[in-house]
Amino acid sequence: MSRENFQPLIPPEKSVNELTLKAVLTGVILALIMGPANAYLGLYAGMTVSAAVPGAILAVALLKPFKPTVLEVTLGMMGAASGEALAAGVIFTIPSLVVIGAWTHIHYIETTLIALIGGILGVLWMVLLRRALIVKTDLPFPEGIAVAAVINTAVGTEESGEGGGSMWMLIGAILAAIVKFSQVSLNVFRGIVQKVYAVGSYGVLGKTNKGFFYGGTAASPALLGVGYIIGPRIAAFVFAGGLLGWV
Repeated sequence: MSRENFQPLIPPEKSVNELTLKAVLTGVILALIMGPANAYLGLYAGMTVSAAVPGAILAVALLKPFKPTVLEVTLGMMGAASGEALAAGVIFTIPSLVVIGAWTHIHYIETTLIALIGGILGVLWMVLLRRALIVKTDLPFPEGIAVAAVINTAVGTEESGEGGGSMWMLIGAILAAIVKFSQVSLNVFRGIVQKVYAVGSYGVLGKTNKGFFYGGTAASPALLGVGYIIGPRIAAFVFAGGLLGWV
């Protein structure tokens, strides 16, 4: 199946505001929010979650008072998605340079340049590969469909309506912040439950060593949110990978 005859929501001959100051500022703000958040999440949980859908909801929430167009909200949402993608590219590659000893510490200027060049190359490659990966394929792009539904419904098109996703995201962020603050600052409850058990001894190369079994779990709003987003199937894959690595 090809998308050669696809009709966009905004026809090419129609002039609609897109590259405006409010859209660019919204994209920058969301990139500054979603980038560090996903960097922390990736280093903590070992994986990141896409910022496209939450970015679309937040872009709608920020731009709603200014009566934005669909293209302006889309541009703002792409700031969040780009910030998340750059953060993932950095946290999954740069620390390895320290691990293998190529760097003794994180070089911030070099890391910034690497991320900048990587982002530019990514955009240029997508320009070249857009036709092969998007136009001439029948890939479903479920996340893209979800983002389009959020933007179309919230901004207002033929199927306009009021979206309440931004309010739920705000409530979730507040609850997560309260839980994390209670764990770290107030010590109301422990964030990690762990235990080490002695399980006898074993011999390696003629030496006898004591055996231990470690088990534990972490009560983290971030991990809970990641698990909810990726679903039980992908979560099972992550658990199996961690179990194999531990064994």
